[in-house]
Amino acid sequence: MGGDFYDVFPIGDRRWAVTIGDVCGKGPDAAALTALVRYTLRAVTMHEHRPERVLALLNEAILRDRTDDRFCSAIFAVVEGEHGSLRVKLASGGHPLPLVIRGDGRVEPAGRGGLLLGLWEDAKLATEAIELSAGDALLFYTDGVTDALAPERIIDQRTLSKLAIAERVERAVIDESGPEPRDDIALLVLGVEAPAALTGERTGGFELTLESRPQAAAAAREAVSSLTDQLGQRLVDDIKVLVTELVTNSCRHAESGTLGVELGIADGVVTIAVHDSGRGFEPPVPKRDLELESGRGLYIVDALSDRWGVDSSAGTRVWAELDLPYEDGR
Repeated sequence: MGGDFYDVFPIGDRRWAVTIGDVCGKGPDAAALTALVRYTLRAVTMHEHRPERVLALLNEAILRDRTDDRFCSAIFAVVEGEHGSLRVKLASGGHPLPLVIRGDGRVEPAGRGGLLLGLWEDAKLATEAIELSAGDALLFYTDGVTDALAPERIIDQRTLSKLAIAERVERAVIDESGPEPRDDIALLVLGVEAPAALTGERTGGFELTLESRPQAAAAAREAVSSLTDQLGQRLVDDIKVLVTELVTNSCRHAESGTLGVELGIADGVVTIAVHDSGRGFEPPVPKRDLELESGRGLYIVDALSDRWGVDSSAGTRVWAELDLPYEDGR
């Protein structure tokens, strides 16, 4: 009883609370403190979402209501998702900092450490923000992992899925400590999936490199037409609209003379992507007024696709996904 804990729960539209921590000791008293921590966090987030304030209020509750001198470490994070990216705001109260695992294989700590909760009135808490793009992940863990190894040393491959990251860390801990590690182990991985065309086995599609000029959209539509027998006329017609909007947008904003168009079919998903050497941008809220020139194209993309987003890690890559079987009126 007691020991490690974690929790994930919604706190608003496209917003989630994520927490992980470790209570000192075992037994009934530790279990009681774990329950206090869990219920306090859920109660506090009914009116407060700033991570450093949430942990500060938890610290006050532990100092006020605990039955002995036990304490805990904890991280509290607020996760907000929007169009193929995640924004994470987090604070740590004496807990090992999570690791950001970038899609290109880079690993870096996230956040800033504070003091353990339940020992001092001022736990020196601070909130920091992390942006996760397609292919990135954020690994939360407890000190049962760091007692056995340095997790950043084994996360060294690109495009690992969230499940694969957790399995690799777990396997490494067991290899190091044996089948019964000395301490509890908790792992929590969140991230942004890379588009299916990047990670799945393709069953069709094409890649084009086009000159950035008005004729590019017509060339892309012609390539899409070649897939009519495979995808059906209704889906091909909608893909043509998507490609036209994405290519036209790229021609308008690209900083070089060429752009790339990809269409991939993998794992029941059709992925369309257009990439160029532009500086990238934050996806705006799509405007529903089709009379407006700015934002009209992204509104169409949002309406026709199941998911879409922007990857600005290397130039600009705008992608959209359509699930199969395809249905009209998305």
